[in-house]
Amino acid sequence: AWPVWLAAWSLILVSGLLKAVMRQHVASRLISGPARRIRQAAILDLLGFWLWPPVMLGLIASSAIGTTVDWRGMRYKVYSSNRIEVLTDTYNRAATG
Repeated sequence: AWPVWLAAWSLILVSGLLKAVMRQHVASRLISGPARRIRQAAILDLLGFWLWPPVMLGLIASSAIGTTVDWRGMRYKVYSSNRIEVLTDTYNRAATG
């Protein structure tokens, strides 16, 4: 099975590199500013594109494990798609109701 995983990972990396190149092409046409800073951002984007797939995989895996969600200062407990409990309000106090 490792050739399949290697092929899949290679495809993900190649597509990530192509997206980074296209992003930089569009950015170079739309953004004006100090050339040095734009070049630094482009280099970071082109060298760091491979970091996103493992980060996204980790985030997806963590969402499958937990049942609480923190969103904009509020904490929710998700039981099902139609049953959600508010655990804290916007001031981080226990919800009353």
